[in-house]
Amino acid sequence: MNKYKFTVFLLAIASCFCVQAQHTDLVVLDGRETDNGNLMFNIKVNPLFQNYFTLKFWGSDRSNEVNVVWIDGKQIGYQRHGDYAPINRGYSNPLPDRFYYSTIMLPLSTTKGKESVKITIQSLGGRESEKRKFYQAYSHINPYIDFSNEKQGESNIRNKTAILAEDIPESEKQKLMRLYRQKQIEDFNTFSIRLDKNPDEKISIEKYKDDLRFYASVLVQPWSPAQTNVEKAKALSHIFQVIDNYVKDYYADTRLVVHGGHQGDWGGFLSALGDVLYIVEAFIWDESILGKSAFNRFLNESFVTNTVECEFSLAGVDWKGNELNRKEAWERALKANFDFARARLSYIYNQVYYTYEGAWKAHEGLRIIGSEFYEGKTRSHQILRTALGISPFLGEEVLLSADGRELDLYHSLFYHDRQAFFTDDFLQIVAKGKAKSKLDASGNIVRRLPYGKHYTGITSAGLTRENGYVGNYGETPNYLPEWFYRTLNHPGDEALNDDILKLALLNLHARSFTRYTSLDDKGKRIMRMQQVLDERNDAYPGMYAYATRVSTAKSMHYASLEQYMAVHPDRYSSPQWGKYWDYAAEAVGFAQQQLVDRQFFQRNYRAGILNVSKYDFFLPETYEYITSKRAEYNRFKQMEAGKVHPLTDFDYYTQDEINKMKVRPSDYKQFAWVDIDNIMVCMKDETTVISGVFNMLNRAFAGNGKIHAQYKNYDQIVQIATRAKFQYQDYYLRMNSPDVDFMTDINYIFRSVPLALSGEICPITYQPGVGKIIRENFEVDNPYSAYPDYLEAQYGAYLFVFNTTRPEYGNEQTFEVELPEAYKKNQILDMVSGKMLSIKKGKIIIPPYSAFVLKLDKDFYVNTKPYPVDFVTALAGNNRAAINWKPASGAKSYILKRSLEENGNYEIIARDIENDHFVDENAKNGISLYYKVVAVNNKEQSWDSYRAKVELNNPTIQLNTSSRWRDDKIGINRGTARVEDAKISINTDDGKGLGEGDDYMISSRNIEDSFLFVNTLIYGDTEISAKLIPGNCQMSGLMLRDRLSTDTRYIFLGCDKFGNILFQNRTKDSRREYTNHKISPFTYPVITQTIAQYPWLKLVRNAGNHLITGYMSKDGQNWEKIADLFTPFPGSVYAGVGAANAPNAVFEEVSVK
Repeated sequence: MNKYKFTVFLLAIASCFCVQAQHTDLVVLDGRETDNGNLMFNIKVNPLFQNYFTLKFWGSDRSNEVNVVWIDGKQIGYQRHGDYAPINRGYSNPLPDRFYYSTIMLPLSTTKGKESVKITIQSLGGRESEKRKFYQAYSHINPYIDFSNEKQGESNIRNKTAILAEDIPESEKQKLMRLYRQKQIEDFNTFSIRLDKNPDEKISIEKYKDDLRFYASVLVQPWSPAQTNVEKAKALSHIFQVIDNYVKDYYADTRLVVHGGHQGDWGGFLSALGDVLYIVEAFIWDESILGKSAFNRFLNESFVTNTVECEFSLAGVDWKGNELNRKEAWERALKANFDFARARLSYIYNQVYYTYEGAWKAHEGLRIIGSEFYEGKTRSHQILRTALGISPFLGEEVLLSADGRELDLYHSLFYHDRQAFFTDDFLQIVAKGKAKSKLDASGNIVRRLPYGKHYTGITSAGLTRENGYVGNYGETPNYLPEWFYRTLNHPGDEALNDDILKLALLNLHARSFTRYTSLDDKGKRIMRMQQVLDERNDAYPGMYAYATRVSTAKSMHYASLEQYMAVHPDRYSSPQWGKYWDYAAEAVGFAQQQLVDRQFFQRNYRAGILNVSKYDFFLPETYEYITSKRAEYNRFKQMEAGKVHPLTDFDYYTQDEINKMKVRPSDYKQFAWVDIDNIMVCMKDETTVISGVFNMLNRAFAGNGKIHAQYKNYDQIVQIATRAKFQYQDYYLRMNSPDVDFMTDINYIFRSVPLALSGEICPITYQPGVGKIIRENFEVDNPYSAYPDYLEAQYGAYLFVFNTTRPEYGNEQTFEVELPEAYKKNQILDMVSGKMLSIKKGKIIIPPYSAFVLKLDKDFYVNTKPYPVDFVTALAGNNRAAINWKPASGAKSYILKRSLEENGNYEIIARDIENDHFVDENAKNGISLYYKVVAVNNKEQSWDSYRAKVELNNPTIQLNTSSRWRDDKIGINRGTARVEDAKISINTDDGKGLGEGDDYMISSRNIEDSFLFVNTLIYGDTEISAKLIPGNCQMSGLMLRDRLSTDTRYIFLGCDKFGNILFQNRTKDSRREYTNHKISPFTYPVITQTIAQYPWLKLVRNAGNHLITGYMSKDGQNWEKIADLFTPFPGSVYAGVGAANAPNAVFEEVSVK
C-alpha cells in the first residue's frame, strides 16, 4: 500500500471534538487520485459519538471506479450491495459541472474511545485512464454539513433554450401515430394469414412477446380489422387453433407448463391460453358470432393428441382413461398451469405479480370452458388482487397428491428461467394436473404465510415495495392500465375493475414523488427516477423517467385513464372518486410535461413507441386527447391538466413553458410526502429537495438509513444514523462477507477480508400481529426485520419521525417526540400535513401509523443526547445473570434497571457502567427477571432499551463447592450431572445430540438440539478445555452457546457416537451459498482423528474477530490446531460441556479461562 500521508488541515475551531462544530476534521485532497488502488491518510474522530466520513467528488468525472473505505485496516461494509455501501458506487458523470458529497457512517466500534483513525480509500475496477479524483475529506458527528460556503460549480441551466431537446414537426408526430395504428392492423392481419395457411401453426405466447394476447386484444377493439361477425368468428377460430396446438404440445411434453419459453417458470407458460379466452369472452358468448351452445359443441369434440403416457407426457385420454374431448384436454393444461402458478410464488413484487397472475389467467380459462376445477369469482378476485398488490400476499398455496401427501414443491429465488430446477412432485404431479389444495379445518386453502397476513406488494401510499422502496422494479405496475382495460366491462368484475383503476392512479401519484429534474447525457432537460434509494438497483443519477420510465413509452397509457373517466363521468361521480380524478389529471399533466420537455417522441421515436403497440391500444387517441380534445370536456374546459411532477425544478423552465403547462410554481414550494410502509420521505422546501429511506437495506435493524439531498449547486448522499423503539425476540449477526450482504461471496470463498462490521448484532424487529417470518433463503431479508415501531432521524433543519404501529400489527400506540433542547418555540411546522403542531414541555405526540417532517428554525441543531441501546441480552447463571448490550452512540456510561414483571416497575440496580456488560450477582434461581439499559453521558440519558428477559431455572446439578456451574436440559427430560473440582460427569439416557437440518432450507430450518448441558457464563475472549472420556454416548464435547433453547447458535468440539472428533458450528446463516454447500450448521471436513487418539480438546474464542479456534491434543500439553471457524456471538455466552444419551460421560481437567 502507498504509505504517503497527505497533510491534514484542521478546521479552525475551539476544539476538534467540539460537538457544536460542523467538522471534526477536514483533509484537503486537491483532486488527488488513488495510487496503486489506495489513498491513505489519518483523520480525527470523536471518541464518543457516531462519526460520519464524507468525500467530495466532481460531478463531471467520468469514472466507473468503485471506492470502498477502510478504517484502521478493516473494510467498512460491502463492495457491491448493503446498507454500508461503497462511498462511491462507480457514479460516472452524475452531476455535470457541480460537486457532490458522499457520506457514510464509520461503524461505532471502530471509533469508540479513539481520537484519530487511518482511512484508506480503495479503488476497484474502472479504467486507468479515467481514475476518479478526490477533493476533500471530512469527519463529523452531525450527518448534515452546510457546504454552500465552499466553492461550488454551477449547472448549465441559465441558457434554457440550450437545455431543451430538439423538437420534431407535428406532422411527423401525426405520421407516427398513423403508423402506430397501421402496424397494429398489419400485425393482426399477418397473424391471421399465417394461421389460415396451416392448421398446425401457432403464434407466440412467450412472456414479453405475447403475440396471441395481442391478437385477441386487437380483435375486441372497435378499429379491429375483423369488423363483420363472420370475420370475428374466423378470428376466434384462429385463437382456438393456437390453443389446440399448444395443448397438443403440452400432452407431448408436460414440462411445457413449467418452463416453456422465456421465464416460463413465472406463472406457467400456458397461462396465456386462459388469458386470451378471458379477453375474447364477450365474443364467445355473442350468439351472432359464436354463442354458448356452439362453443360447448366445439369443446365436446373429440381431441386427438397422438401421445402416450411417459415420464414427461400424457396419453390422449380423459381423466378416467376414456376418449378425450377438447374441453378435457384444455382443462388439464389449464389446471396444471393453475396449480403450478399458485404453488411456485416468489416474495418480491415483480415476481409475485408475474407468478400469481398466471394462476388468475389459467383459473379464468377454467371458468370459461365450464370446468369443475374453477373455484369461483371470489377466489379469482382474491388471486388477482394479491398479484397486483391490492390484497395481502399470503405466500405459496400448499398442494397435495391425490392420496393426500403434502407435495415437495421447494423452489429457490436464485434459480430462475433456464436455470430453474423442479422437484419430482412439480414434474410428475403438478405439471400433469394431478395436484389438489390442502385445506384447513375450516375448508380454507392452506398458505405458506412467509410474511404473515398483512403484507401487500403496494404500500398504502401507493409505491411498490420489496423490503422497501424500489425504483427500477417499481415500474412493474406499468401493467396496471392493461389490467384496467382487460377487466373492463366483464360481468362480475366491476368492483375489481374499479379497484384496479384506483390502484393504477394512486401508484402513479406516488411514483411522481420519486422523480426529479435533471439533464440527460446530451445536456437536455429531463426527469429522472430516484435511484439513490433504490433497494435493488441503486444508481446515481437515476434512469430517465417521468411518470413511467421514458424507455417504456407508457406514460400515455396512464393518461388514457382520465380520458376513459371523462367519457364515462357518471360511473366515477361519487365522492370516493374525488382524489382519483386529481390523480388522473396528474397522469395527463405528467405526459404533457414530457411533451413540453420534448422527451416522448425523441427518446422513443419510431422503434420505442412502436414496441408498445402490443399493449397500448389507445395511443393515437390519447395523444389527440392530451394535445387538443381534453378541452372539449366540460369538466376540464382546457387542454392543460395544470399538473407537473412535484419535485420539478422550475429554474430549468422558461416562464413561457410554465405558462404553457398552466402550473403555479407556488403550489410546489413546500411539502413533504411520506410512505410509512417504506419508511420513506420525499420533500421540497424552496430550493432544497430531500428524499430518504430510513431503514434502507437493513437486514434486521442496523440503525441507519439513506438520504439524497439536492441543493441548488451541489448534492449530498448520506448514510444517516436513526433512533428507534421496537420489540425483538431474536437477532442477526453480520457475517464476514466483503461483497454483498444477502449471499456468500463467490469471489471470496477461499480468502477472507478483514471487515469492520463482522459480528455486529442487529436485532430483528418484531410485530406481534405479524408473527414469525418464515421465508426461503436469507431469513432476515424481509420487510419486517428492520421495521421499528418508532423511528426518528435529524438532518439539517428537518426532523423525520415515523410511528409505524397499527391495530393489525398488534402494537398500536402513540409516542412522544422530543424536540431539540435549543428549539424554544411553542409550535412547529409539520410539512406532511402542512399544519403547525403544538409543543408541550418540549414534546409533541405522534399518533399510530403516521409520520412527521418537522421544520426546525435553523439548519444546525446539535443533539447531545445518547442514542438508545438497541439490543440487550440476559443469560442465566447459577444464582446470577449476565447482561450484555450493544454500545450506543454518545454513551459514556450505562444504567441498568431490573424488574420482576415485564410491565412492572424497573428499579435501578447499577449506575456508571462503563462497558457493555454486567453480572447481576443478586439474581436468584427459580425466578424470571427483566432488564433494561439506559445510555448516559455528561448531560443527558437515552430512553430505555427494550427489555431482556431471563429465566433462572433451578439447576439440579450436584456441586461440591459454591461453583458457578449449572446444568440445563436442552430438549430432554432426563439426566443428572455432577461437578467435583475440575471434573464434570453427565449421566443421561435421553437426547439425540446436535440437531440435523439446513438453515438455508425452510423445510429443515427448525433444528432442535437435545442434550444435557453443564455450563457457566463467560464474556469476551475465552478458552475452555477438557479431557473427554465419553463412554458410549450419542454426543459428548465442549460447547459455546448463546441461548439455552433447543434451536439456536453454538460451536461444538467433541465426538460423535462413533468416537470421531467433530468440530461443528451453527451461525444460523441462511444466505445463499454459491457453491451449494451447507453453511449452517457447518461441520469442519476431513477430521479423521478419534477421541481415543486425542482425548484433550480446547476451544479458544477471539471475541474481537469472532473466530473460534479448535485444538486437539494427545497429552493435554502439545496442542494441534484443527481450524478457525467464524462464529459470531454476543459478548456474553454460555460455555461448558454437553452430552447426549450418555450413561457416563466424564470431562476431566475442565478449565474455563
